[in-house]
Amino acid sequence: MGVVMGKFKKLLLGVSIAGLLMSGTALADGPFSNWGNITNIELGPTSTGTSTYLVLSPAPSGRPNGCKTDPQVVLFGPAEHVKAMTSLALSAFLAGKSVRFYYEGTCEGPYARVKMMQMQ
Repeated sequence: MGVVMGKFKKLLLGVSIAGLLMSGTALADGPFSNWGNITNIELGPTSTGTSTYLVLSPAPSGRPNGCKTDPQVVLFGPAEHVKAMTSLALSAFLAGKSVRFYYEGTCEGPYARVKMMQMQ
């Protein structure tokens, strides 16, 4: 049993590292914002469910054209993806870690849609 669990742990570690390397490579060329700290997390109702809004200090750079130039952004994507990003945002907020955003390319109302988030 111990040998099987040891092999499983090595396989899991290998898959996790490969996933991190692939995502790091894929995200390296994207339109990331500057690093900043989350100062506020807001959940707001929408016609299709709930949206998560984040406020960053300093205000995030690189927003798509037409989006409001203030420190607030909205997390965007399928519900499970937004839940995962909200959890990451809460972790970063509580730990005082910096984050940066990868934009989806459009706005939701006046706010830039965030497709992905990275924690430092």
